[in-house]
Amino acid sequence: MSTLVGEFLPISQSDCEAFRTVALLSRMTERIETLRETLRKEAEKAGADNSSKLMFGLFNLVANNASDVLESKTNVEDALDMFEQIIEEQPNYWLAKMYKIRIQLMLPNSFRDEDEIIEEIMDMIEQQKKGEFRPYYVIPYLLISGLYWSFGESEKAKEYIAEAKKLEASPITVISDFLILIFDDLETKLRSSGEHESANDVLELKNKYFKM
Repeated sequence: MSTLVGEFLPISQSDCEAFRTVALLSRMTERIETLRETLRKEAEKAGADNSSKLMFGLFNLVANNASDVLESKTNVEDALDMFEQIIEEQPNYWLAKMYKIRIQLMLPNSFRDEDEIIEEIMDMIEQQKKGEFRPYYVIPYLLISGLYWSFGESEKAKEYIAEAKKLEASPITVISDFLILIFDDLETKLRSSGEHESANDVLELKNKYFKM
């Protein structure tokens, strides 16, 4: 199916293979830094080929040593740079946009422009409406809900969970073991904050979108 102007690219088989490869490489703990440099070099010479950039960006998220603050900061910045490069080449690359936002939400408040993130998520939600609905299009609703929870704006956060529940739910069948983490993260944060009703709403969504 051709991609219409303004319509997001669907998650492709090539994208799925990149995730599987990164998951495999990240288990080779004794070679992490060697692999990181190899992927970096491949991304640097990739030009308009975004598959190598996607792999390097993902690797820096998956194989990230959070206990080493400086190393973790560098890895996150490298990942963000890769996704921004992909978006510059292909503005309708859904995965790159989603992971760029996901990384921005990982940053400390002082290092992120929250108004800009909200605008990016809202733009993403609107762009999703331009083409065929895909089950993983529920994710930006969870991202913006989680952001509003972090502001203490619970009513606004609940509105987006309610909007997510209105979407046409069907199982997410691509990279589901990665995308489910976004549901898990939000549910965990809500439960730890005592927001059990909203956490149950997220759990309900998770059960609809994934074959548990």
